Amino acid sequence: MTPTDPYISVIVMASRHPDYVLEAVESVRRQTLDPSEFELVVVRDYESEPLERAVQALNGRSVPVDPGDIGPAIRAGVEASRGTVLTFLDDDDRYRPERLRALATLFRSSERIGFCRNNYAVIDAAGNELPNSEFRARQRRNSVRSGRIVLSGPGRVEQLRQLPDLGIDFNSSSMAVRKEVVTPFVRGMDLAGYRLLDGLVFFAALTSPLDLCIEPEVLTEYRIHPRNISLDVRTGVSPLAGRAGFSKLFLPSYARLAEAVRATGDRSATEEADGVLAVQRAYQALREPTTPREEFARLRRDLARQKRTYFVRSETRLRRALWLFTVAPGFGRWLYAREVERSERG
Repeated sequence: MTPTDPYISVIVMASRHPDYVLEAVESVRRQTLDPSEFELVVVRDYESEPLERAVQALNGRSVPVDPGDIGPAIRAGVEASRGTVLTFLDDDDRYRPERLRALATLFRSSERIGFCRNNYAVIDAAGNELPNSEFRARQRRNSVRSGRIVLSGPGRVEQLRQLPDLGIDFNSSSMAVRKEVVTPFVRGMDLAGYRLLDGLVFFAALTSPLDLCIEPEVLTEYRIHPRNISLDVRTGVSPLAGRAGFSKLFLPSYARLAEAVRATGDRSATEEADGVLAVQRAYQALREPTTPREEFARLRRDLARQKRTYFVRSETRLRRALWLFTVAPGFGRWLYAREVERSERG
């Protein structure tokens, strides 16, 4: 880093949502942190003249990538950045104006802090806040009740396992990480076909020796709209079928992530990554209409073996659902589909 380099790099992941991306960039322009302290890097897989003009107005850089999986886009964004701290922004989300200033204050307060994940509000397609949204509401409330949490020292994973369900591996737009933490992970992984930015950032931090901070302040706005819930939004396609497609598409990335964590030799972090993978395999089974009863029983046993991990312990409803599917698959599938429909309406 040179004296003229920015302290924070904002990496906008511009893919699939050109109708919202100008709002994302505008939320970066409105930051209260001095503009000399941060840079804008937009990694895009689509053409947009208005986007290019907005990037140029902020003296940012536009990095084109081929359409498709975001793995190569992650690498391109990290390699193009110059900041000490990297923070990400999906093109359908927004930052609150104070976010970058809060991050700069936090990371400068201690060289030991390697990662921060802040709380977020939920907005609708029009950008209006949904204060009563049930979307991950329990996790967001738990974060407020718990206050700021710092996981530090060799016992970081054991400290993590004492926490309530916070959803801390979700939403890359709410994450920030020191570049030195995430770069080895990005360079070491085969990112062809990879799709999980938030998981990569979180587990890169968990396997590093630096501290992880969970911040209860709402600094990000997460947008709820049809295309971020289901990959298939054609008329007549059920939400359960859409989520089954989501699981099939993303499960290989969870497996790739678990392999990358295992390669670090960090046994505790590997247990957590394997726990996340087991959870995702269970969700895929629930969403797939042809899953046999015997498979549900096997998945219940897998989760039971990993019940001490943070990510399995947080999934109490999933464990109950697997039991119900084992006893009465037809009824369990109907009940699960009803809950999915309710969550998408909310």
